[in-house]
Amino acid sequence: MVNGVLTAEIFLPGATSLKEKRRTLKSLVEKLRGRFNVAVAEVEGQNAWQRATLAVAAVAGESIILHRLFEEVVNFIDGYRDAVLSDYQVDFYGVYLGREGDSGAKKVVSGGLVLVTGGARSGKSAYAESLLQDAPRAVFIATAVSTDAEMAARIAAHRSRRPASWETIEEPRDLAGAVRSVPTRVPVLVDCLGFWVNNLLAAGCTEEEVLKQATEFIGAVGAREGLTVAVTNEVGGGVVPPYPLGRLYRDLLGRVNQVVAHAAAAVYLLVCGIPVQLKP
Repeated sequence: MVNGVLTAEIFLPGATSLKEKRRTLKSLVEKLRGRFNVAVAEVEGQNAWQRATLAVAAVAGESIILHRLFEEVVNFIDGYRDAVLSDYQVDFYGVYLGREGDSGAKKVVSGGLVLVTGGARSGKSAYAESLLQDAPRAVFIATAVSTDAEMAARIAAHRSRRPASWETIEEPRDLAGAVRSVPTRVPVLVDCLGFWVNNLLAAGCTEEEVLKQATEFIGAVGAREGLTVAVTNEVGGGVVPPYPLGRLYRDLLGRVNQVVAHAAAAVYLLVCGIPVQLKP
């Protein structure tokens, strides 16, 4: 099980006394408890008239479920007429197990989806593999297709770096099907979404079809108990491609990355081999 806590900083512009503040907060807390089945308590700012800090706690079988729940809670508070959401923070317990010497990296040891993105040669694949380094068994889903000697050499280099106990599934297009074929508790590493989108476009898929398949991939991951790590490419930061297909690929991969990042429990950006945590 995964425990999560959403800490929300709230401003109450209409409160002119502690009594009025407590009445407003009581109404908000009761609505949150009844609507989302969560535990809610004021943890800071009890003596301030117009400010409060609420802690919203919940438990779920997967971190991705908690992330979606907290998104709904944030949206609800943000739209509440008597309160203004100033800031919030989400913490998961039982998801990350860090240790000294990880250079800021956090080892993911339970279920959910983690997205690792970065530019070319940023170290994203090696970092994604390190997240599963303690798993006794893992499945690597490779989306790249060997089209020439250079690509074959890259694939061989990646393969040689992985533990011998890992199983490899080569699937250039049916990513959701490949994920579903893996036992639900076995960790999965998908490398990478960039090649996958390229393969779908090469096969004649439309933008709508690619986005639909991305949604199917998210659904397949959400049905799993084990960890799923997906690697992608960060595009759009360089020169605009001079040809239409290149621009289509750039824009579409960017949209797919947004869909996956939205569903992910954690997102890391690799810069010069250093992981920068973007989410949560």
